[in-house]
Amino acid sequence: GGNQKAGPPPPAAAEAAAAPPANEIAAASTVAKRATVAAPVARALQGLDQSKPPLPLCNQLATPSSVSPLDAEVIKLTAQYTAASGRHFLAGLAQREQRNPQFDFLKPTNALFSYFTQLVDAYTKVLAPAPELRAEVDRARDPAHALRRCTHRWDWSRRKEEHARRERAERDAERASFQAVDWHDFVVVEVIDFPKSDPAGVAPPAPEPGAPGVAPP
Repeated sequence: GGNQKAGPPPPAAAEAAAAPPANEIAAASTVAKRATVAAPVARALQGLDQSKPPLPLCNQLATPSSVSPLDAEVIKLTAQYTAASGRHFLAGLAQREQRNPQFDFLKPTNALFSYFTQLVDAYTKVLAPAPELRAEVDRARDPAHALRRCTHRWDWSRRKEEHARRERAERDAERASFQAVDWHDFVVVEVIDFPKSDPAGVAPPAPEPGAPGVAPP
């Protein structure tokens, strides 16, 4: 029952005590992942012509919110077949389904006709792309080129949003300063009346020669 010195802790307990907390490990992993992503983006930004806008995005079509999922699928499928088979397919389908309300979007007076025609144009460009579009797709197969395009668009959008945010802040500050003025503090000091016979802004007639204060010719 005498005093005894405690022995060294087991190896597992010592390793657990020396290991950093789990939140520090997660934070270090997040920093490492961000650095891994940021380095290629920083390289892609080097030499980027910021005055030149990125290539426009083509065929960005959003399905109208009023269209049900079933109607959207019918419209898209019809547009795909029209792009692949040609206008003669569309003419035959419109004639056959003229009494079917499911295909009312084929009528030019329908609100969805414009959406349908845009889909046909988009699918046609996919099936028979223009040479310049095909060349850009081929260039985008290079990961470095694809990253440069994405980085260019991201940087352009970011600077555009910052510019718009600064303009909004300036307008808000100007509006706030205008509203802060107490217009009741201003008083009328003097009122100047211009007679009708002598309207303001009309120059007086030229003096006659020989009049006092006028040099002789």
